[in-house]
Amino acid sequence: MEQILHYGRDGAAAFVRDFAALGDVVLVTDGAAYRLSGAEAFLNAISPDLCIRQLVVRTPNPKVTEVQALLDELADVKPSAFIAVGGGTAIDTTKLLNFAVTRGVSVAEVLALETCPTLLPYLAVPTTA
Repeated sequence: MEQILHYGRDGAAAFVRDFAALGDVVLVTDGAAYRLSGAEAFLNAISPDLCIRQLVVRTPNPKVTEVQALLDELADVKPSAFIAVGGGTAIDTTKLLNFAVTRGVSVAEVLALETCPTLLPYLAVPTTA
């Protein structure tokens, strides 16, 4: 897949609409930052009718078992893209989930990989504390 860079509000809106049309978009957040950053209101405004599956990372620097539990929640989902909103925990967790879904392996197996696989489209929206 060709790499396309999206910038700003319009770019984020285009990303969400384009990939939600192909299937489920998985949104990974780290709790309060999602709401406080304005990302929640923004995504609700541009995607009230789109299929977005939200996962919340409850603890900073989650253990493998916690990330695996999030992956298990995606068992019935065929993601078309991933969105991370938050700090390093949400962003890194989303990358792990993307690798695991793409390869069809567990989180522990992803951590043992020597090379990065081709990934599903991914949008990171970093927030500040």
